[in-house]
Amino acid sequence: MTASSVSYQQEPPDGWDEYVTSHPQGSVYHASRWGALIQNSFNHKTFFLTVMTQKGFSGVLPLVFMKSKMFGKNLVSMPYFNYGGLLADENSAAEQLIAAALILKKELRADYIELRQTSLVPGGWPTKSHKVIMLLPLPPDPDTLWQSFKTKHAILDKFPENSHIVVVRNGNQSIAAGFLISHRNKMEVPWASSLRRFNHLSPNMLLYWNMLKYSITQGFQTFDFGRSTRDSGTFSFKEQWGAIPHETFWVYPGKDASQLPDHSPQNPRYKWATRVWTRLPLFVANRCGPWIVGNIP
Repeated sequence: MTASSVSYQQEPPDGWDEYVTSHPQGSVYHASRWGALIQNSFNHKTFFLTVMTQKGFSGVLPLVFMKSKMFGKNLVSMPYFNYGGLLADENSAAEQLIAAALILKKELRADYIELRQTSLVPGGWPTKSHKVIMLLPLPPDPDTLWQSFKTKHAILDKFPENSHIVVVRNGNQSIAAGFLISHRNKMEVPWASSLRRFNHLSPNMLLYWNMLKYSITQGFQTFDFGRSTRDSGTFSFKEQWGAIPHETFWVYPGKDASQLPDHSPQNPRYKWATRVWTRLPLFVANRCGPWIVGNIP
């Protein structure tokens, strides 16, 4: 077995991004630039955990330390998005990264660690598979995709080469928009929204069709609709486009399986807050919204 060492620091070590790019499971969310972006936007620290051998990197794990009175203290990889977690060349490196994360958790007195993996990690840690990622393999041209439908048809600064925006307009007014992030052969839509008063025009359908069309014409092979709870409204919406569910694994090293965190709107702890939020005046919601969103993993 090759001798290795594990360490963590708040600045990404040289070679981090090169390792992420070369790893078959590396995603754009493993890139070191997210550390500065999240620090500047939400004031959350990022820790970069690495396993090194004489040959170089053997594993990495970015962890964002989130701290708030409402949601407690936790280490997440990666918050706000569907992907992250550890990357490792072998199980021993993965185990070293988790061991180091547990030490960091103790030092920071965090409540839990959450790793958003697309595959299981060694150790048999408590895992939630309550979300699926909806992926649609893209055909070589938009017409082929259209024919398959029967009845229904600060990041910009850090990731300019990966960022795309699609807008639906009614005359001169923007009524729907989607923010897209690309990586390798896949296009993902982390955020999309439309103005409710224009629902009768179905801008969401037009928005998603044009995002799919744009992704195909740009040469991408898969469209990632993002995560959804099975059989929910958003799940059905994505499924109607032909998206196929793929399991996710949110792993909680060192956490009791009976005490896994639940930040969903269905949690009774947050239901009252959701009811209050819908009744707030717009100017109050606009002032409080960024702070609250920045602290939700």
